[in-house]
Amino acid sequence: MTQSPSPKADATFDKLLSPSPPPSLPVCHTIDSSHHVSFLEHNANPHRSFTMKWNAMSDLTDAEYLDLLHTSPDEVHPPSHHRVQPADSSRRRMLASDNSADTIDWSTKDGGKYVTPVKNQGSCGSCWAF
Repeated sequence: MTQSPSPKADATFDKLLSPSPPPSLPVCHTIDSSHHVSFLEHNANPHRSFTMKWNAMSDLTDAEYLDLLHTSPDEVHPPSHHRVQPADSSRRRMLASDNSADTIDWSTKDGGKYVTPVKNQGSCGSCWAF
């Protein structure tokens, strides 16, 4: 049984979705200034493919993040030893002649029907990607 975050936790999470750590929120650790600078430098790049923002997990150490998930990476996703099969020649020809777009913004394509707004998924472990 999973516990849903409290309304206060959701409000705190929403406040954290900004390019810099909010000064009004308590910070558990000293945020590495080089980490903050990397956010700013990345977001200033006009050729970036995504925008970096702070989230509820930005301030966690690796150990705290794993403790939050109550697991280790190997328990979540055991190593895969499957071999990748080489593409057959017809697939290679198709890929060589592929003239698809270099980028696709799924949040706006066809009125944004492919991507929903980012949600706090609790301890599922995927929030780091957003």
